[in-house]
Amino acid sequence: MSMYRFVHLSDIHFGQEKNGTLVIHEDVRDELVLDAERMAREHGAAHAILVNGDVAYSGKPQEYVRAAEWLDRLCLATGCPRTAVCVVPGNHDIDLDRIEYLANIVQKRLQAAPADLAQGDLEEFGKSEENNPLLPKLKAYREFAEQYGCGFEDAASPSWTRNFEFPGGHTLAVAGLTSVQVSDKSDRHGSLVLGNRQYAGLMRHPNLEYIVLVHHPLEWFKDAVQARQYLHSRARVLMFGHEHVPDINKISDSQDTERLVIFSGATNPEEASVVYGHTYNWIEMSERVENAMQKLAVVVRPRVWVPVQTKFDADRERLGGPDWREFTIACPRFQTNVDDSSATAEFPGGNCAGLGGAAMLSDRDERFDRLRLLFWRYLNWRDRLSTLVTLDLLPSTPDRPLPQTLEKTALNQARSDRKLARLWDEVMQYVPVGEREANPFKVEE
Repeated sequence: MSMYRFVHLSDIHFGQEKNGTLVIHEDVRDELVLDAERMAREHGAAHAILVNGDVAYSGKPQEYVRAAEWLDRLCLATGCPRTAVCVVPGNHDIDLDRIEYLANIVQKRLQAAPADLAQGDLEEFGKSEENNPLLPKLKAYREFAEQYGCGFEDAASPSWTRNFEFPGGHTLAVAGLTSVQVSDKSDRHGSLVLGNRQYAGLMRHPNLEYIVLVHHPLEWFKDAVQARQYLHSRARVLMFGHEHVPDINKISDSQDTERLVIFSGATNPEEASVVYGHTYNWIEMSERVENAMQKLAVVVRPRVWVPVQTKFDADRERLGGPDWREFTIACPRFQTNVDDSSATAEFPGGNCAGLGGAAMLSDRDERFDRLRLLFWRYLNWRDRLSTLVTLDLLPSTPDRPLPQTLEKTALNQARSDRKLARLWDEVMQYVPVGEREANPFKVEE
């Protein structure tokens, strides 16, 4: 693909509506779908939807049901595969009711600890998903994210990557990082911990450059100094949410550290804190050579809600007049004159590849992406457990929900064991009749 087009949005806040705002928020979302459909007609179909956190408002399962239905509509309107949603969690994706007594004690300790001690505790908790007190608050979010291949690599590294390949062997790796491991109602600047496993996992590879999605801007983290060193030196595009005020800045520290920083704004900001209004971005990325240097060309077309017209339009005020702006970012790791055979040999790839780990499930198989979406969307934990045991992908003794990373591993095992055709048939039993599809896998797969 010579150009990638993304719909970029954040802070959708499904479930925040109160005091009569539901009608307005739903209308805004409907109009965003219509506007994005117009953008797709003018500029071409979108390749992915990038969601910078706060999909929900209270982290409740029913909020993600609504979100998934709306994202399906957005994908259909823009020509984007509904499996090509990239999402990271925000503070409103936390279910505060699931922060139990022990978890609350642990979080308060981490929020008060120096950065190095907090890092050590995160490392210790990450050794076991079942015993990690920081994860239950994200259960509903994680099940939602898994359907898109954006689940956590494991309890120690709550991150993911998805690769977008250019002709000639260059790859953009979109990396999603989790900023809310120690988040709760008391969040403040400098109280959160991003965790060095996430940003140190942005490993340098020839012909690969990173786009990073993380909900909170860096000043929210107690490990901000170290995180900034890694993200500023290893990512070409940084995308943040949370603060609801959109902005775009190209930073040029030196030729090797050019980067574009995009603050998403909010699709539906909280009524009490509306500073700017409802916003989203249409973004196009391509590559070019300038002065013998390989560069990433990023066209940003910001969109904003216009109250007097009750619809979205170009945000010309943000760009000082025009309705779009192009930024070129130097990409020193993009080598010239490379071929496709060398492009993917030395770095992790795929929807579920960990930032520094071995490749897992490939995002090049649309059939598997559809299977994964249906598996996580329509099967509750008992259904998933029964299905995986039936296909002998798990031990037959568990009697309670499994760690979510183990379920993801089981899907990978289905591929290794050539059981995808059987898994598809099992999953179809739980899918609504109107969504059932013919099995796209051969028996030996």
